[in-house]
Amino acid sequence: LLEDLETISTTAQKPARDDIIIIAKLTRQQLIKTTGIVKAQTTAAILLVQKANIQAGRIDEVARMLAAAKKGSNSKCITDNAAFAGVNPATKTFPGCTAGSDHDCADPEETPAAKAIDIQSKYNAIQGGTTGVTTSGTHCVLLHHDANGGLGQLTSAMTIMGGLLTQASAAASDGTWQGGASKYSTKGARIRSCHDKQSTFTAAIAAQDATNQALLKLADDDEEPAPEIQIQIGSLGNSEPTEPTTLSTDKLKLVKQAIRRYRKAFPNGDADKGRSSNFEKRLKFNATACELGEKPNAKEKCEVTTELPTCDGKEEGECGNTNSCEWNKKEGKCKLTAASQKEAEKAKQETEGKDVKTTNTTGSNSFVINRAPLLLAVLILA
Repeated sequence: LLEDLETISTTAQKPARDDIIIIAKLTRQQLIKTTGIVKAQTTAAILLVQKANIQAGRIDEVARMLAAAKKGSNSKCITDNAAFAGVNPATKTFPGCTAGSDHDCADPEETPAAKAIDIQSKYNAIQGGTTGVTTSGTHCVLLHHDANGGLGQLTSAMTIMGGLLTQASAAASDGTWQGGASKYSTKGARIRSCHDKQSTFTAAIAAQDATNQALLKLADDDEEPAPEIQIQIGSLGNSEPTEPTTLSTDKLKLVKQAIRRYRKAFPNGDADKGRSSNFEKRLKFNATACELGEKPNAKEKCEVTTELPTCDGKEEGECGNTNSCEWNKKEGKCKLTAASQKEAEKAKQETEGKDVKTTNTTGSNSFVINRAPLLLAVLILA
């Protein structure tokens, strides 16, 4: 998009050209900002995914074990509530936890999908009290510890499921859920850490998302207009603009049409090939001093020095890095190149004979320049 806008701006007519230039500047700044955010957040994001996966794995694996455990034809680790009576883990499957004859876990989806993530609300929705598993809990060694066995030390209950569930201290006693808002900052500290890091990462990306999506809409190959873009103070770089401004949908519609026309104009619609060609042209472009930004003086002449570069007295290394100079091995000193000397003398003769002028109409500027000094400037820049 940025490449296309740059190219289109060189031939577009006002007032559309002004809008195209603004959008090109905004696109460049958004690219810099977004790339910087991604670069700064990449390591944090990788560590977050690692930490979240560990927490999810702890919860997932223990939940699967609790769901699969049974006594006779009844579950013995989930609940002894009447509503759950008769549920046989051997035949009942729990989506994501117990799939197939071996009660295996389902793998996460690999296809990217836009999903709202709110870890805190999920944690707060978990009850923060006893599990209700008592009678059948006698047989579920995961849920208790005592002198007769179970998991954990005799004097300390074990917290399982990534901190969500604490064992009971005796058989036939129910464990305790550690969820709920009141325990989010204490028992749920590990999970809260995941939430906070994810929120920070998401907020950083979201801060640029609306503008980025509006700009990308300009590049879509459809008729749907891009939403208006709010341009804040300084968002174009170099403290521009000085006041907030808005690019309306009508203006953006014209810009989008210009982009589509530009892309379709390439042979066979091969815009990528066209961009490569334009890039090569820019690399080969040999700008003169005037084209590099010299401003016309009051007489509308581009002020370019007519003095030759000084080569005398330069050491060999410095000589080789000086335009229009070369090291004369025979004489052992730095001298003006023969070509530069010849062209300079020719330019001088032309200048002394007749002050010939020509008009430069590059781009939107039109001003008179002195041909001889300009030729010398090209030699100096070569």
